[in-house]
Amino acid sequence: MSSPKSVPASTTNGNLATKINKLMDMVTELKNTQNKIITSVNSCRDSIKSHETKFDSLFNNLSQQLTEVITENNLLKNKVQQLETKLSGLELGQVNNISQEKLFSEFMDRQSRARNIVLFNVPEFQYLLYLPINVKIPLLFLLSYLILLA
Repeated sequence: MSSPKSVPASTTNGNLATKINKLMDMVTELKNTQNKIITSVNSCRDSIKSHETKFDSLFNNLSQQLTEVITENNLLKNKVQQLETKLSGLELGQVNNISQEKLFSEFMDRQSRARNIVLFNVPEFQYLLYLPINVKIPLLFLLSYLILLA
């Protein structure tokens, strides 16, 4: 059997110290790499959370808009159905007397208001209530003209 080579103690201690230093350097490098990986993972997690929040907001917004569209669609369906019912009634010659009365009433009301004049920003004065119409109208025009000049 061959005998192990004898290595001087100083050389063995130097090799051991070198190996320990290399191991320490490797452990330090591993720690640095691990810290970089942890930082990168945390950054990715934060980015994902940010995107998740934006996605949730967008999803909620779209969900609300879809609900509104569905509601409006249902209302429009009901209106179309009502219009179809009215149209089929008119096609069959069924005329609603109440709607004719409302139409005639509306026509008469519009006829009576055809010559009305609307004045804006004219203050109401209690004494105007008791004046005859032929005095009230010129006075109101004068007041509105003075207010426009002011």
